[in-house]
Amino acid sequence: MQYKGTNQTVKQIADELGVDALVEGSALREGGRVRISVQLIAGATDAHLWVDNFDREYKDILALHSDVAQAIAREVKATLSPEEAAALAQKGTVNPEAYEYYLRGMARVPTANELDLRIAIDMYENAINLDPNFAEAYAALSSVHSGIWWINLDRSAHRMSLAKAAVDKAFQLQPDLPGAHFAMGLFYYWCHMDYDRALQEFEAAQKSMPNDARVHWGLGLMLRRQGKTEQSIANLARAYELDPLSVEYASQAALTYSSAGNLKESVRYYDIAIRLAPGLPDLYATKALVILGLSGDITRARAAVEPALRLKFEKNPTIAYSRDLIDLYAGNVQEAIKRLSSESWPPIEGQENFIPREMIQAQLYGLAGQRQMERSCYEDAAKITMAKIKTHPEKAAYHSALGIAYAGLGRKQDAIREAKVGMELKPASKDAGGYYQIMVLAQIYTMVGEYDEALRLLEGPLSEQRAYYGIGTLRLDPVWKPLRDNPRFQALLPKYGG
Repeated sequence: MQYKGTNQTVKQIADELGVDALVEGSALREGGRVRISVQLIAGATDAHLWVDNFDREYKDILALHSDVAQAIAREVKATLSPEEAAALAQKGTVNPEAYEYYLRGMARVPTANELDLRIAIDMYENAINLDPNFAEAYAALSSVHSGIWWINLDRSAHRMSLAKAAVDKAFQLQPDLPGAHFAMGLFYYWCHMDYDRALQEFEAAQKSMPNDARVHWGLGLMLRRQGKTEQSIANLARAYELDPLSVEYASQAALTYSSAGNLKESVRYYDIAIRLAPGLPDLYATKALVILGLSGDITRARAAVEPALRLKFEKNPTIAYSRDLIDLYAGNVQEAIKRLSSESWPPIEGQENFIPREMIQAQLYGLAGQRQMERSCYEDAAKITMAKIKTHPEKAAYHSALGIAYAGLGRKQDAIREAKVGMELKPASKDAGGYYQIMVLAQIYTMVGEYDEALRLLEGPLSEQRAYYGIGTLRLDPVWKPLRDNPRFQALLPKYGG
């Protein structure tokens, strides 16, 4: 649909998608019937290789999909696995209105925006109310509930039970449904971080859907959590290859390459994502942070943010944070303090980190020698973080952030305790994201003068390319300044690429 009404030629589209041929079609619905006209077009020559029409009752739309797919597979002489062939052979009926609600839900999901996810739930529930036997709608509904839990919109036991009940119903209606295996994989991954069971489900889905980009994406994300970076990259790159118009797949490949310390490929994929969605400010910010963290190249990091500023995104939280961090690393303390005093952005929050604006302010005021303001900001950061812990005590990032605030306030034992709680909640042995919590404890040890302990901890994240974001951070972030004359610290940087 992205090419509907385009002026691009068939060859241009084929080149952009990296394919040899295009399937082009049109649909005409009259009453209870639908006709799909399909043609296969050679990308290089624009020659029509095959044309056919398919006419069905609309309630048989699932069978129509199957027939069209099998016909195209025959024409391109595709070799189907037994699982693929079996999946294509399955035909069922669905309430036409329910199917339309299902499609509307699917159209909302790729954004991962809270409003869109909640609308998707409404669409899937409408579909299920109209057709209680619509297994795919139950599977899709489960995935959205799991996603809402994962991105912290609702981490209640009720949300988790909704996800499980929906996928269980999908399996009850259709025991071998690949989409249900995919949804169950997301449930075990996102809601339980049970990677072994998630892997079993993803692999079951992949047997029937080996070229489904979503499955490669799910596998890639989960493998990254397990620290299997190369396998993660392979799956996420494949997901992007299968769906080269997906911003999500391109940006996740970029993030994973940064985890592997591969700046060149990370930037390449961020550039692809930005080309696909120039209106997403987070892409510019994350690209800048990766450049800054992996290379320490302040000039290049600033250049990465510039296009976002030209697009008037300077008030976006991630853009503001990236600019403030660049200034912090560059030593432009007064300029950053002045800008921050006029900014008001919510905390930066991810799966691993939680960074209130006040935390950056405190560090800047400390460098400027304004101790009273520094302390006031650390106190504010602590209050904000404690409020988060009160509602979500299970999230490691909140405890780690509180530890940093306590260290800034000189509360040494409290700081170390909170950081260790963060490490216990997300151990690196079970989740590669836990290396961030190790870095936080190393940072806290540095802040409170326990330099030997800090150096002892740094080796692990550096050896695993998990120093968030890397050598550039260690060379430039003022928090590590007390270690820089230490021979042990100086030996670490060249050893791991610095």
